[in-house]
Amino acid sequence: MLTYNMIPYLLLFPLIVIGHGFEKDENGCPPYPTVEDGFAYPPGPTKNGEHVFITCHYNSSDRYRVRCMEGNYTGRFPGCPKKPNLYRPDPYEEGGCLAYNRYYPHSYALPNRPYKNGEDFVVFCDEELTLRYPFTCENGSYVGYFDHCPDKPIDLYDLLDDNNTNKCVEFDGHYDNAHAKPPGPFQDGEEFVVTCDHDPSIQYLLRCYNGVYKGEYDGCPEGPKEPGKPVKPVKPELPEKPLDDEDTSGCGVYQIENGHAYPPGPVKNGEPLKVTCSFSDEQYDVNCKDGVYIPRNLKCPGPVTPANESKSGCGPYGDVENGFAWPTGHNDEGEELAIICPREQKVYTLICKNGTYHGTFTKCRGN
Repeated sequence: MLTYNMIPYLLLFPLIVIGHGFEKDENGCPPYPTVEDGFAYPPGPTKNGEHVFITCHYNSSDRYRVRCMEGNYTGRFPGCPKKPNLYRPDPYEEGGCLAYNRYYPHSYALPNRPYKNGEDFVVFCDEELTLRYPFTCENGSYVGYFDHCPDKPIDLYDLLDDNNTNKCVEFDGHYDNAHAKPPGPFQDGEEFVVTCDHDPSIQYLLRCYNGVYKGEYDGCPEGPKEPGKPVKPVKPELPEKPLDDEDTSGCGVYQIENGHAYPPGPVKNGEPLKVTCSFSDEQYDVNCKDGVYIPRNLKCPGPVTPANESKSGCGPYGDVENGFAWPTGHNDEGEELAIICPREQKVYTLICKNGTYHGTFTKCRGN
């Protein structure tokens, strides 16, 4: 029962509760300073030992964490990047860049991993696979041009209209020792992956454009892959047409084991190309003459296998119904693999851990 002699205690009760709940921490920290192009949470003040998380507007996939220790914030926070300044230093390699990790909204990069100085990568849009932006890692910065990526999906079935007269024929059969997934034929604007028969780690992402193949294609080896690490070949663009029906004396795709040709072929009668060996410094000038490459029977030396070489990581992902995995070959421990579902315009990311791929992926939707 409430009595008059209890009233003073009831009046003091809110002050007791409030005073206890907001007890000052003498070793705590003031609110975290304003983050340019980002924000901190919680805004503070914070108690001794508590963490503050920092998120950047133009790189929301990265979260930095600092901690309040004896009145000061400790932890590594280099600052948030501005939209025009693509700066992502890699602390483990001088001049390298961190993985793209959705630096711009509604976009992703292939490959998605730390880049060496001078390494190229391509930025794709989540909802519009026909948009792509090439970038290069130069001295810790992303160098390239990015316009925008839409935040809403396009009508993919308008893109793949059956009445499209600019579709491309099946890729298989036009180039030796390679196959495409899906095999085709392809509608204008549709993308597909080409994999080498004898070395699944070599793959190319191509696109059908006005009835011809567009992209980078550097040919495939004639035989099984030899152990070793070849130098990265220069990947020229595809010729305007897979085959030249009017040139009956031309030559097809140039094939050489442990090497590559530029251009890869086909070429017309009398046109030259240069052959470069992957595991040595040899280069050869070759000409097409009446359907035959001269000189003939060129050979490039194979790789030198290092002693006690071991290869860890995950093997090729395997076939994906109504979609494809990228990259299709071997992935090292910690590397990411993208499952691309063209019909539904979705990309699933898996990570190689302890020899298996981990992530959330069920299947790609069909027609």
